[in-house]
Amino acid sequence: MLRASKLLRSSERLKGMKEASGDKGTERAEILVVTGDSVVLRVLEATLREMGYEVVGARDRDEAEEYLGRHRPIMVICDVDLPGDSAYDLCRSLKGSPNTTSIPFVFISNRGEFPNKKLGFESGADDYITKPLKLSEVKDRIEPLLRRGRAERREESSTGGRKAREEAPEPQDILREILSREKTAEEPGKKKARLSSMDFIKKKLKDKTERGEEAKIEAEVPGGEDEQIVNEAERTYQDSIRRVSEWLNMASQGGLIDVTQAEKVSRSLVEKINSDDLLLSMMPEAADERDLAHRSVCTAILSLKVGKGLGYPEEKLSQLGVAALLHLVGMARGPEEVRENTERVKDYPLAGAELLRASLRKYGIQEYSWLPEVVSQIEEQEDGRGFPQGLTGNQIHEYAKVIAVAKRYLDFIHPLSSAERIIPYEAVKRIIQMQEIAFPPTIVSAFVKEISIFPVGSWVQLSNGEIGMVLSNDSTHPLRPTVEVLYGPSRTSLPSKKKLNLVEAPFIFITKPIDENEIVGKEQSKNSTGERK
Repeated sequence: MLRASKLLRSSERLKGMKEASGDKGTERAEILVVTGDSVVLRVLEATLREMGYEVVGARDRDEAEEYLGRHRPIMVICDVDLPGDSAYDLCRSLKGSPNTTSIPFVFISNRGEFPNKKLGFESGADDYITKPLKLSEVKDRIEPLLRRGRAERREESSTGGRKAREEAPEPQDILREILSREKTAEEPGKKKARLSSMDFIKKKLKDKTERGEEAKIEAEVPGGEDEQIVNEAERTYQDSIRRVSEWLNMASQGGLIDVTQAEKVSRSLVEKINSDDLLLSMMPEAADERDLAHRSVCTAILSLKVGKGLGYPEEKLSQLGVAALLHLVGMARGPEEVRENTERVKDYPLAGAELLRASLRKYGIQEYSWLPEVVSQIEEQEDGRGFPQGLTGNQIHEYAKVIAVAKRYLDFIHPLSSAERIIPYEAVKRIIQMQEIAFPPTIVSAFVKEISIFPVGSWVQLSNGEIGMVLSNDSTHPLRPTVEVLYGPSRTSLPSKKKLNLVEAPFIFITKPIDENEIVGKEQSKNSTGERK
């Protein structure tokens, strides 16, 4: 049972007032505080009541989930010091459900002693406040989140509830706002990306993963020119992974890295990014999620897309790519220990920076003197709550900010730690929620425009019930990508797949994102059932 009968009485009193006034559909203005510390509860109760909110207290995750099963608060404030990882589990559970994902979630921690800040944000937390609690800080931290929540509820109410959520999920609304602020006309004569073989790439990579091979693509694809473009993209991708693997191996043995070699790899990636989006389709499958070389290359690809969206010239893109390719070298020495040890995680940016300084000295490279600084700042945040130095805003190099967004996105969809994996759509949504807290709005805007809220390779359900994979995005119509339709409304495989450009199909739209594992799992289950028969 929930504790604090006084709080429960105030809760029931509020409910009675609303029912008496006939206001049965209005969400109760309650904030759920989850903590085993009675002092923290009393301080927050006094502060939040002064701000005009009702408070309900829960001692642990079980009591919190009991309350959340019956009510919907306007915010959850949770002490990170709950037993085990239950605080993070509660956050993941709340943010993982479509019905509660928009509820702001704030952690409370001892000043400077957040056990795993990175895991907290990966779990979906919107912010955190520190003990001892100060009235001014509590207000400053939660008021913006509550204002955002009120705006979302008004929008949902005015546009018709469920239908509005299906046709215009939160990230879509934000994307429309971004595009209205920053209208950009398509460059005249700009060559459109050749993506006609995207489905072939996905199938080939899946086949290779299952066989454990890195064989050259030999299957036929429609059109010799398309096949050549696809092969070039895969060669660039695989060569980049091979070179980064070599550097990480050298670093793990105490060796140093010739940064000019990283520049060559970066320039080859820039060339492909400027010509098409094929590299985006080669993001690693779950089997590669703990491979630091794969992660480094994928972070570089995403970073270069964001840099392109920011208008970087080729020289700056090349520099950005070098930093992204080398941003994990500090993890090379005992990577498993680093991933599982909170203190070691905090050290890896500085370890990488020191290794690169030594490398630059050995090879006499002066033009990359800025590189160690960027690598040391990958985990810093706009609000000063990152690590290892707690830098803020303009103290952080812009390249580090761009790489941090790309890295965080990958951490969401393919987590290195025990954090729960989330689908690309939800990952983009969390990146948007973290702007101004962890990332500057300009970089988040560029990320959303370039990667889209429906990234290449993600799965979606259409308004006609069919399900497919996103093949490409059109920057002028970001909510209407080209989709390869693979499953019918009953989630059974179609006899033949089809490509559907939603720009050319105005009466069909995306209703929701889909977890690929859910579809593949059901398909495999059906196949195994058929085999038994």
